[in-house]
Amino acid sequence: MTKRDVVEQIYGNPLAEARYNQIEENLRKFATEDMRFNFNPNGTQLFSLMELRQSYARRSVDLLETIYLLLEADKIIPAAIAGRALLETIAMGSLFLHEMRCFVDEANQARLELRLLRFFAGFSNRDPKPIHVMDAIRHLAKIDAEYVAHLDKRYGIFTAMDKMTRKSDEGTEAKGFADALSMMRVYDELSEIAHPNGTGVQYLYPDPRNEDQKVERVRTHYKRLAVSATWQCKHLLEELEKTRDLPDRYRDRIGLPASEA
Repeated sequence: MTKRDVVEQIYGNPLAEARYNQIEENLRKFATEDMRFNFNPNGTQLFSLMELRQSYARRSVDLLETIYLLLEADKIIPAAIAGRALLETIAMGSLFLHEMRCFVDEANQARLELRLLRFFAGFSNRDPKPIHVMDAIRHLAKIDAEYVAHLDKRYGIFTAMDKMTRKSDEGTEAKGFADALSMMRVYDELSEIAHPNGTGVQYLYPDPRNEDQKVERVRTHYKRLAVSATWQCKHLLEELEKTRDLPDRYRDRIGLPASEA
């Protein structure tokens, strides 16, 4: 199975495939472009900030490529674990760039430098204090929910699906399609399979005599989840695009050291 086969199998229609391919192409461009400044950034943290920005894109590309290489080899559980790592990278990169933008717009140099140190080295005032990954995941879940709500308001696709299956057999409200496809749902399931519990070990690596269609359906489910993680790169791309001119905005709002101005 080739990468194209995997993409076609998971996304299922040309429009979705084209959208995903564009996401991947744009991410690769950010990962390889040169860092250029319209002024000398010496005396500021801008070089480190923009270098870390680009490093999130590079790490994401590596993980994205790893997922497809593993799926091509039918290594579904390692691909799912890489998918979880990709979501955490997207989340941390998105939170980092969002905060840097906010501090620049507020002209808050002190706050920017303190937070940059926590993202970059995991320290705050010389004390170990890394940014917690779940803070980043919650940030990504929030912007993903806003994105899904925007799509539903514009196209009504999730509302229409929910109406078709409004009530479950027990008469309670069925879980919505938007929730089922949400980033948080994908992350929770990938986290579960990343742990070496019964489902991720005995159930998916059974004795050959216990191989059956049920096991294969679960493997297919986690294959889809691994690929779903790659789709979330769209959120990191949005922040990468918004921060293209961050050095110039820093210069205009915060200013430069007198020797570099």
